[in-house]
Amino acid sequence: KRDSAQTHYVTGERLAAIADDQVGPEIPAELLDEIHLVMDSLRNETLRDVFRLSIEGVSPNEIGTRLHISPRSVRRKQELIRNVWLRRRDPESRPPAFNP
Repeated sequence: KRDSAQTHYVTGERLAAIADDQVGPEIPAELLDEIHLVMDSLRNETLRDVFRLSIEGVSPNEIGTRLHISPRSVRRKQELIRNVWLRRRDPESRPPAFNP
């Protein structure tokens, strides 16, 4: 639930601090909880890496290069991560059907 139109971005440095629970009040506790819960919900290390790098603002092309996967695979994994996040926020929601 959004209280304002303000968007919070998490940089790579801030994400490292989040992982170590060393954050200041500028990142809302609710967002931190969501990030931790989504990260814990992801089923494998590659998904967690894609999530972490995406939060850091790394492009799909660069994520693919770093993880040795195609940018298309990165985008698919980002979609899976979005669906995990959406289901956490609304357990009644269903991801859209996949139509290749």
